[in-house]
Amino acid sequence: MPRILFAEDALTTMDLAGNLLDDPHLTLDVIPDGRSVLDRLNAAPSNYDLVILGDDLPEISTLECIAYIRNMFRNLPILILATTVDKTRLSELANLGIPKKRVLTKPISRQIFADQIHQALAEIPPKRRSS
Repeated sequence: MPRILFAEDALTTMDLAGNLLDDPHLTLDVIPDGRSVLDRLNAAPSNYDLVILGDDLPEISTLECIAYIRNMFRNLPILILATTVDKTRLSELANLGIPKKRVLTKPISRQIFADQIHQALAEIPPKRRSS
């Protein structure tokens, strides 16, 4: 069963986790900040199949989290929930290995959010997925 680490500090975005929490085929861990992302990944690097990061995480920034994840866990897929998506932000993310298709713009409906997560999980090679 795929396990997702979802880091977002905005309460309205936390609401997006509702559909995923009801999915019996997924395990979702919701945390509020960048430090918790790195702590969780360092404690159990093979526990997660996908990381979802809000674009304005406290404690350790989203960009710093991405850089660390790319350095330490090179193949771990990442989705970004962004409030604004302009060329500069897309360029910053692309430089860290996040393609445009992995940047989701808020507000986003629960269904589109869930669909994007399932799409990202479907693209993970089978040997990478948790059982």
